[in-house]
Amino acid sequence: EGTAPEGTIITIYDDVLGFLGTTIVESGRWSFTTNPLNEGEYNLRVTYRDPVGNTTAPSDPAWTIIVDVTAPDAPVVGGVEDAAGNPLGPVTNNPNPVVVGTANPNEEGSVVEVRDQDGNVVGTGTINEDGDWRVVIDPALTEGEYELIAVIIDPAGNETEMTGDPIELEVDLTPPDAPEVIGIESGTGESIGDLTNDPNPVVIGTADPSEEGSVIEIRDQDGNVVGTGIVDEDGN
Repeated sequence: EGTAPEGTIITIYDDVLGFLGTTIVESGRWSFTTNPLNEGEYNLRVTYRDPVGNTTAPSDPAWTIIVDVTAPDAPVVGGVEDAAGNPLGPVTNNPNPVVVGTANPNEEGSVVEVRDQDGNVVGTGTINEDGDWRVVIDPALTEGEYELIAVIIDPAGNETEMTGDPIELEVDLTPPDAPEVIGIESGTGESIGDLTNDPNPVVIGTADPSEEGSVIEIRDQDGNVVGTGIVDEDGN
């Protein structure tokens, strides 16, 4: 499309295909839609012919377009991390996780979109020269379960086909109920008091059984972690 004096006839050519068609200027503007073009590179030129028959030379330089209708290969999801690059498990309290992965290096500059199970775009990134990509989920996810997929969109607008299983991620932002300390024992299970000669006492207690698999940390008065344990199916 372009502008020209009213009544001018515009002829469109390709350097290889030759004549593509004509259109006429109306209200000072013109536009032309080609027939469907095959994939490849085209160098388009135009000539102007005024109402008395004078015709310009073909425009120079040509307007180069590349027709690309091939979808990119699907990206490979490498995992989910925090901002520092530490792996995150399937349940996290991080509302802005980072999805990382790889793609064909030929897709450098293409956009990677991460979408949830409802098709909402929850983050975007760009493929680098090595084919690596990382997508920071932003804005923050709310608490809940998510199924995330990664999609590549190339500069021509082609989108990858959906392949593979989604990433299952649960965001849990609710702190657990505080555990209850029952007592302190020796390594042989005997209860000990406030004063002991055992340098490795065992702290025991209970928690909500729904917290099975959660980690218990024992910390001293300076905040140092001096021991860890796991909540079992009974909450012990």
